[in-house]
Amino acid sequence: MNLLVAFFKEGEEKIVIPLREDDDPQFVLGHTMLSRKMKKDNLRKSFVIESNSTLPELYLGCLRLHEEKLIFDTSYIIEANFDFWLAERSHMLKQLDVEFMRAIEEDDTNKRREIVLQKKFMRDLPNFVLRKFSEQMTLNASDPARIPYKQQPGVVDSFDVLTASQQTNYRQIFNAMYTKEQALRYTPFYNILSINVTDPGSGYQSSPFLEFECDYDMAFPPEYICSVQNGKLAGVEILTAGCGYIGGVKITASPPNGFDGEHAVVSSKIFHEIKPEYPVFN
Repeated sequence: MNLLVAFFKEGEEKIVIPLREDDDPQFVLGHTMLSRKMKKDNLRKSFVIESNSTLPELYLGCLRLHEEKLIFDTSYIIEANFDFWLAERSHMLKQLDVEFMRAIEEDDTNKRREIVLQKKFMRDLPNFVLRKFSEQMTLNASDPARIPYKQQPGVVDSFDVLTASQQTNYRQIFNAMYTKEQALRYTPFYNILSINVTDPGSGYQSSPFLEFECDYDMAFPPEYICSVQNGKLAGVEILTAGCGYIGGVKITASPPNGFDGEHAVVSSKIFHEIKPEYPVFN
């Protein structure tokens, strides 16, 4: 099905109209503008997209006008999918409230601790998505004071800290790094919220690095800090969660500095196994 896409000067409005095989695009556009009481000189640019597939309405926002050319802005897929993520968040928070009360009744301290981590993540979900992509793209923050953890530079926690030009730059970097197919596979769920030290190892004179292995190509590792005491891995603090670990994760600590040291062993549970099922299109 072909699509007529028209952009207008006033209010930056855009309309997208499906065309039948025998439709005259100019007639359809003129009739539509007339019915909406639009002036002819308000038209900025119009395009006809020849397509054998239907673009889901959810992703019509991806059609953008850039330098007077029609582009498909992949970054808007992420923005559109918030409809799914926020609905899942609402459902998950209600479920976690019930589980938290049950954990209190059962005096399960570990379960309560897990639920607190989950609820904190869910409340921060919108900023988490932006922060996670900014980590991957090494996007500089315009105001480091807004960063919620450790005042670390180089990570944006909210679009509010970005100017209009920075937001445009952000989208351009995203489009250069990720294909439409990758954006459709991204999920902020399947999370790593904590890392357990199952064997502290020995011989560590400095903090080890952790390698996260997952077969899913849109798995993003967590940001973390390892602490070492007396040559042993004492703990791992998660700064921002990992996401996209569909199918599980293998975490390997780097070897100790000492020749006679022993590898530390760590593990993690995957939280929020919510499958990314979004509208598919070619």
